[in-house]
Amino acid sequence: MTTERVGDVDVLFRPAKSPADIGYAPLNPSTTVLPKGSVLRDGAMPLACDILLMQDVAVKLRDGVTIRIDIYRPVGDTKCPAIVGWSPYGKRGGILFMEVFGHPTRMDVPSNWEDGLNKFEALNPSYWVAHGYAIVSPDPRGVGHSEGDVLAWGPEDAQDQYDLIEWIARRTGPMARSV
Repeated sequence: MTTERVGDVDVLFRPAKSPADIGYAPLNPSTTVLPKGSVLRDGAMPLACDILLMQDVAVKLRDGVTIRIDIYRPVGDTKCPAIVGWSPYGKRGGILFMEVFGHPTRMDVPSNWEDGLNKFEALNPSYWVAHGYAIVSPDPRGVGHSEGDVLAWGPEDAQDQYDLIEWIARRTGPMARSV
């Protein structure tokens, strides 16, 4: 463990387990189409439409740290508005987080209300993609496959969110073709 001064506060850091040690999906930068009607988790709702999934996209922040994001968007070349679901729980379902902390039923949300893509406390990508939106799901700094130390809920977290929003805004063509 180490202690570092962050603003006016001494923060204790301890090494986290690797993503592999907690069963987090391996790093897999890729682009694929998830077909309409697919069921991605036992009991989950079928996907409402085809979804273009851009997985583990690298985004460099202002201080050089690279975070990883997943983008769920409509298939095709049209531009679409993006919704960012920022949280410290990881970008892949959050099921591990819930099981680790004793809530395997996802806080009693029925499985058939979710599409199996949404992270804990976040939107169902299938619903929003079917309505013309892109969902951007990041692993914040220090979470999952993103570099750095977790600094949740502090000014650094806000700066990282700002940097991601600016990264999305700079995409000059449709998101699926510009990263």
